[in-house]
Amino acid sequence: MAEKSGVSQLGYIGVNATDVQGWTSFMGEVTGMQVSGKADDGSTYLRMDDRQYRFLIHPSDQDDVAYIGWQVADEAALDAIAAQVEEAGIKVTPGSKEDMESKHVLGLIKFDDPSGLKTEVFCGAQVATRPYYPSRSSSGFKTGDLGIGHAVVWVPDVDKSLRFYRDVLGFTVSDNIWGRTAFMHCNSRHHSLALFAAGPNMKQRMNHFMVQYNQIDDVGLAYDIADKRGDQFATHIGRHPNDQNISFYVVNPSGFNTECAWGARDVDDMLWETEVYSRATTNYWAHPRGRSETNAAASPFNRS
Repeated sequence: MAEKSGVSQLGYIGVNATDVQGWTSFMGEVTGMQVSGKADDGSTYLRMDDRQYRFLIHPSDQDDVAYIGWQVADEAALDAIAAQVEEAGIKVTPGSKEDMESKHVLGLIKFDDPSGLKTEVFCGAQVATRPYYPSRSSSGFKTGDLGIGHAVVWVPDVDKSLRFYRDVLGFTVSDNIWGRTAFMHCNSRHHSLALFAAGPNMKQRMNHFMVQYNQIDDVGLAYDIADKRGDQFATHIGRHPNDQNISFYVVNPSGFNTECAWGARDVDDMLWETEVYSRATTNYWAHPRGRSETNAAASPFNRS
């Protein structure tokens, strides 16, 4: 029996936004990302490394994640993933020429995951022709083979989504919080995806995305800038026990959270053992609630 293919990293995130300019300012001033281009429809590309972009912000009358893009090694792996998704009973749509041009990739498929989240898998990401220059003083981001960072989404059925990402897309469970969450990795980053159990009044699919800096000082600088801008903090600085990131959560212009982090531990699949955490032990220290009491701030990590 042939070994199944799996995704290798979180390649890009698309966001639907009612305030694209607000996103441009937020990502440039707070996180330090660089605007790398604009599409004819006003969508804005944001860079954080040598890739042409990692975030694509689309003008919209809604505010939420638009899609999540996962990378595979090559066209053979992309074909294998497409077959695996189809075998799981989910319709796969090949990306059009226009799709691939707008996403700056050589190959692309699209489908809705079991919870309805729009998902893309691609190969052949375009490398930018010019060096990456952060929009403010910064050591840069820990990306490369690890991808953007991580994405955390609300799902109505954690077990169903977990089985899909594990058995079809090739993720491995890192740890969880007593069945209410699943933290999953596809490379040595502790988690590239986390699934949170959604309540009946879920308003947005994205809880937060995380970007990881190369130096801890960039977390402090981002915090200071966000504070001076008057941005809302979902949590102040603290540290989680599972990935061990030192981070804070700030509410972005679409109303969900951006986690600015440093210091996550890596996963070695030869040695790693899945762990379980209780709600009472989800912070090593701090991460007190900030000024935001939005739905996006209601994370299992930050509930009393």
